[in-house]
Amino acid sequence: MARKLNTTVHVADDNGTMHVFGPGDEVPGWAEKKITNPDVWEGDSGDDAVTFSDPGNSGPASVEMTEGEDTRPTAKEAGSAPASDAPAKSTRQRSGR
Repeated sequence: MARKLNTTVHVADDNGTMHVFGPGDEVPGWAEKKITNPDVWEGDSGDDAVTFSDPGNSGPASVEMTEGEDTRPTAKEAGSAPASDAPAKSTRQRSGR
């Protein structure tokens, strides 16, 4: 019996072409081997880790995130000032009409 997906996934083949598979689709063996997130399979209960696959590489990339982990850069790291909650002041002047 073939495994069934519980969500939509994007998988790169060996040539780097992306393929989309979802619930109800028959997943070919080559793609099943590349889907490394156990949470996308029906009935599987994996941990909260998510692994991303690099289309230019036949194996998983070295990127692993845990659900809820905030990996966004800080304002300092991004090279910008923090956003303000105050509304922006307009510098536009009204014409004398």
